[in-house]
Amino acid sequence: MCDTGRLHEALQVCEKYLTDHPGNLRARQQRAALLFELQRYSKALERIDELIADLPIAPALCHLRGNVLEKMGNHGAALRAYDDALNVDNHYCDAWNDNGYLLKRLGLYAEALDCYYRAVECDPQNWTTWGNLGSLLGMLGRHEASLECSEKSLAINPANQYARHNRDQALRALGSR
Repeated sequence: MCDTGRLHEALQVCEKYLTDHPGNLRARQQRAALLFELQRYSKALERIDELIADLPIAPALCHLRGNVLEKMGNHGAALRAYDDALNVDNHYCDAWNDNGYLLKRLGLYAEALDCYYRAVECDPQNWTTWGNLGSLLGMLGRHEASLECSEKSLAINPANQYARHNRDQALRALGSR
């Protein structure tokens, strides 16, 4: 993750570039992503909505829109934005994962599990999704499955402390039987 000063600098460069090239879609997308990273969610959402109006529906923009709306606390609209992304590209792993994460936060565990399973089906090398799936399975008391998912996450990214923590919890729970 970049430090905030570098993000501000990158945003300034992007804004300057867009002064001379206002129609450059890639720069406009980058500006929206930088605004999101800087936690300027209202402005990011405004820029994303402008892009969506100018483009045929783009799953990456819908996904980013969902992330912004989730951070703003508008969970229903965030879920709709993730659905929009998935309606365009049903194999968009990050949208499945983030949809699952939000559903988990909302206590909709069966729906979250479905999203996580779809995400790992789309990208079996996504260590973040394996970790999220392991965490949810552990919460649901499915410790053997949680252990398996955590191990898969660690096999892909051995530095994943989140998966290591989930694995250790699963091992403790399985050892107490």
